[in-house]
Amino acid sequence: MFVYQVAAGGHKRGFRYFLDWTAYGEDLVEQIPKWSPRQTAIGTFKDNKAHSNWRQGFHLTEFEQFFKYRDPENVPVFQNLSAYRNREQGIYVWNCVHCKFLGGFLSDNQKGFELRRSDGLTVQNYVIQGQTEIFKNYVRDTKRDGLCGSSGWTYEGINMMGTMFRLDYQDPGFGLRLKNVVLSGFDKEKKYYSNCPSTEAIGLSTDTHYAAHWDYKSSFENVTVEDSRGTIIDGCRASSYGYPDIVITDLDGSLDPDKSAASGALVSDYPYMTGLFNCKSIGNCMAYCPGVCLGMFTFFTERFGTENYKLRVTDTSTGLSVDIPGYARTYDERWNTYAYDGQRTFSASLPAGNYTAKFVDASGNLAWPTYAEEVWARPADCAGGVTKGMVTLIKPAIETATKCAELLRNGASENRTNTLPWLHTKGDGGTFVNLKPGAGRNGGNALATFQRTQHWTGPAQNLNSLCTDAVEGEFYEFNAWMKMTDLAGNPATNINPNGEWWRNQAPILTVNDRTYRNASTKEYLYTNEYRDFASLVRPYKNDQWSRVHGIFRMPNKSPRLWVEIERAPDNVEIILDSASLTPFSCSRDSLVRNGGLETGDTLYWGECSDSRHDNLLYLC
Repeated sequence: MFVYQVAAGGHKRGFRYFLDWTAYGEDLVEQIPKWSPRQTAIGTFKDNKAHSNWRQGFHLTEFEQFFKYRDPENVPVFQNLSAYRNREQGIYVWNCVHCKFLGGFLSDNQKGFELRRSDGLTVQNYVIQGQTEIFKNYVRDTKRDGLCGSSGWTYEGINMMGTMFRLDYQDPGFGLRLKNVVLSGFDKEKKYYSNCPSTEAIGLSTDTHYAAHWDYKSSFENVTVEDSRGTIIDGCRASSYGYPDIVITDLDGSLDPDKSAASGALVSDYPYMTGLFNCKSIGNCMAYCPGVCLGMFTFFTERFGTENYKLRVTDTSTGLSVDIPGYARTYDERWNTYAYDGQRTFSASLPAGNYTAKFVDASGNLAWPTYAEEVWARPADCAGGVTKGMVTLIKPAIETATKCAELLRNGASENRTNTLPWLHTKGDGGTFVNLKPGAGRNGGNALATFQRTQHWTGPAQNLNSLCTDAVEGEFYEFNAWMKMTDLAGNPATNINPNGEWWRNQAPILTVNDRTYRNASTKEYLYTNEYRDFASLVRPYKNDQWSRVHGIFRMPNKSPRLWVEIERAPDNVEIILDSASLTPFSCSRDSLVRNGGLETGDTLYWGECSDSRHDNLLYLC
């Protein structure tokens, strides 16, 4: 319990409330049985003050009580906090899940609130002020450290995220709820803060744009922003940070500059955001749309070859269309969410209605971005947004006999001039796939991993979902030739093709698909991994080209399928060439392949003792 405490004049922070993963006794030995302070109820924290600290007034990190109880009412609550005249943040929040800040006063801090890696936050009944004249004069007259001590620091009442940090289906599913909050004094940048690059009542984080677009679903109610410039959020600056499609639900019209709307939405002022309903520009690349409630859906697609694609959304009742640009994700994606970085996102926020959506190329022709994962945000805090079932995705027709005869792209080395669309599934560090000129089997350009340090990573690429859906249940044959070296380029001597795949001693083919946890909502996708669909043909000779081969049945229809070559030992590089994935054909007159070991190896033969997969086809 922390009540009626004051922390002032600290060299760093006033209150630092940090919860670790586990607890230790006086002897620094981990407590048994284990328990997590992060997920323990915090008790009472209210009526505390922090002022005149060198860094934060309140530094609150790692509060995960919500994960234990899964109850939005049984969460950390911080009541009636006051933070003023702190050199950095008044309240700094990190990984505070479903936390509530009820009642408080913030003034004369570099940032009033800074919210980072935190979803499901509620801030209610707060007064947040910029720098007051009395404090500005004091700093000037005493030549003390003023605001914006670093030239890159922005001056903000609330610095919020623009992207959800946690994407599990049991996570909060929303960003920030702001209610009964007054922000003032952030419009005196010329008079008070000439050394600050920007001053805003509400600003966006520069380093949390994981989704390449805005998905930090937020709602404001009875929020007052007193700003002589009329600025609520600088959408131009936010767009440069990676948030080109902001949507904030205004539950009571308090954000409407004309004060005439009963409700609405504050959005980025671009044609693809405002072209299908009534909005008015309010400056700084933002618009206010009275009377609308906006639901959101996003398509995640292949990054390569889609640079000039747009998602064309048409309102079938009016015939109006908007072309939504795609934005590339550029970070190491979170564990167990996606296989690797680099997806392109196309996101639409719309009111209820009937719509069609289709991908078009730079000429406006119907196109397909290899695959399209359709993901819906949870409903907004208002009624009347677009929902699943109101949008029909139009796909191109495909002629499988020709277009699906080879599912791998850029697999042969003869004409290879780049590595696209091959990727290296992420490990730690800067692993990727390079072009290796002249290193192919026949003198062409091979593909080579670089700094591959983990066995569970390797070359990968997405498959065309139009094909994989069309050939569901049919058998396909995978072939790839490779050499393996240590990190110094010497032939690898630690490859054992006779061990089980999970011993990570030799490369295998893993087929991954994405599955909806609940297809009726399409809010969350998870990854299935089907391992050992192809394996190293024996014998293995470390100074020669070796083949990875397998025959498998194409899995069920999926929003996305991709293949990856993994499970070679740690610190082994892969040089890849002549990779293909083609329909497998057989004849009743010749059911056994390589029956006399004509190829001099175990091609088409494999072990049957473990009954690994019903989808595999092999001889034994």
